[in-house]
Amino acid sequence: QESARGNFRDAVYYYNQSISLKPDFAHAYMARSIARFRLADRPGALTDAQEAQRLYTAQNNNQGELIATQFATGIQESDKAYAEEQKRRANGGSSGGNILNVLGGLAGMALQVLQYMAF
Repeated sequence: QESARGNFRDAVYYYNQSISLKPDFAHAYMARSIARFRLADRPGALTDAQEAQRLYTAQNNNQGELIATQFATGIQESDKAYAEEQKRRANGGSSGGNILNVLGGLAGMALQVLQYMAF
């Protein structure tokens, strides 16, 4: 509910509670990953996406595993594109659209994930 309202801080709090009650709840890790990403906590988002991937794999949830893997990869690509963008700007180059393309793709993927994870 909180994520749907854009209240990502509270959403993380509630996902933390869910995870403390059920540590193998892969959906909660995936949802917290998205909320953390929206809060610009990229390291936390990546860690959660990787944990969701591990849990989905252990639970033989192929679709969840694929989504978590894609989201984790997207976060890593986003970080790489951001670093390249910063490097270009530091060298006096023009900013490219790569970072916006990556972020746009991640936003679309996050919506797919939320639709898949009907709690």
